Amino acid sequence: MNPENAGSMSLDPVGTLQGVLIRYNLVKSAFIRFRGIFL
Repeated sequence: MNPENAGSMSLDPVGTLQGVLIRYNLVKSAFIRFRGIFL
């Protein structure tokens, strides 16, 4: 992997933000599902 590619990847706010939002949505949906089971 080239340093240039790594730099562009780490400095890509859109890609990073999308990854964070996808992870947040997965965690949120899982939390709602577990809450529905336990409560």
